[in-house]
Amino acid sequence: MQTTIDLIPLRNTLSRDSKYNKIKIAVLTQLEEFADAKYKSNPEVILHLITILENLIEKKDKIDKLELAVNIFSELFKTTDVAEIRAFSGIVEFLLDNKQVKKIGSMKYVSKYARGFFCG
Repeated sequence: MQTTIDLIPLRNTLSRDSKYNKIKIAVLTQLEEFADAKYKSNPEVILHLITILENLIEKKDKIDKLELAVNIFSELFKTTDVAEIRAFSGIVEFLLDNKQVKKIGSMKYVSKYARGFFCG
């Protein structure tokens, strides 16, 4: 049931902050099984995190991927150690600057939804 408040959209910074928090919660939920200290410097976990962010955040959202990644990292591994956070942000910057993170192709989206439509 839709109420009047649902008809009033969020704008500007409220919209950006809302999307930021939704993405953060979704990523933390997906990565919570890797919240162990042994995964803290695992390159696969870091690359997976950045790949998720790269595919969820659009340019129009104006969300800083590095800031969000660091925020998720520090909350996921419950760390405030400046050296660890600096090392993590260096890895993330390298991955983003050197185009090491791949976006999901549109054909994967189409095939996923077509399979769901015809098979389920």
